[in-house]
Amino acid sequence: MKRLIVFLSMVILISSCNHNEIDNLKKKAESGDAVSQYELGGKYIKGKEVPLDIQEAGRWLKRSSDQKNARGEYLYAAYLLKYYPCVHSTLDAFMLLKDASIHEISEAQEMLAQMYMDGSVDMKNDEKAFELFEKAANHGCAKSQYNIGYFYRNGIGVEKDLEKAFEYYLKSAKQGFVLAEHNLGLMYCFGEGDLKVDYQKAIAWYQKAANQGYADSQLNMGLMFYNGKGVEVNMERCAYWIGKAAGSGNNLAIKMWSDLNLGQYSKK
Repeated sequence: MKRLIVFLSMVILISSCNHNEIDNLKKKAESGDAVSQYELGGKYIKGKEVPLDIQEAGRWLKRSSDQKNARGEYLYAAYLLKYYPCVHSTLDAFMLLKDASIHEISEAQEMLAQMYMDGSVDMKNDEKAFELFEKAANHGCAKSQYNIGYFYRNGIGVEKDLEKAFEYYLKSAKQGFVLAEHNLGLMYCFGEGDLKVDYQKAIAWYQKAANQGYADSQLNMGLMFYNGKGVEVNMERCAYWIGKAAGSGNNLAIKMWSDLNLGQYSKK
């Protein structure tokens, strides 16, 4: 009983402290502190320590952004792109991200690079996208590291360089980025660049991505077991992985499941 009373007292104390912190944050934000406005907007957009309130989030993020707080500009741009994806808001977000990127906000650099890559607001520029992805990659952003690898591998916005592609894929994959893991598997499977064909290393990377639910890697795992590349032929394991990919909606896996009659190897 005493333990329960102590536990409840601690819960009440923590709750009181949280309320005090939010109240202080609101006071600072209302007084015009741009950092507090950014932090408060972020809490409202996540529903963290305050009720989820998208409109209130936008109000505080705009106030922070209007004061040229770089993180406020980034998060308000992300807010506009997600909740108000019209041409005018997209252009506003583009300008905010440009400003935040100058202040080395890596998330802004990555998002702006994606806009250049996709050609948002008629601004397609692969060279600019590469430049910004590279900056974000150098800050450790796994998605940007993958994208730099993709650009090098395909000669987009930069001269094709498979060794550089491998280098950046590896950096990204070490952070668990699933597309990088899958593409390292492909590079080992086909011996791209200076790499020798190594089916066992290909399987190791495919499996990392497959374990995260990436259907293309699950399919490739099944194919490795079907063809006996890097492993012995094993139709049960083939059926297991192709079944996983088919269950994720991969059309080729669905077709192979039917064509190879893999259901007969599936464990009930």
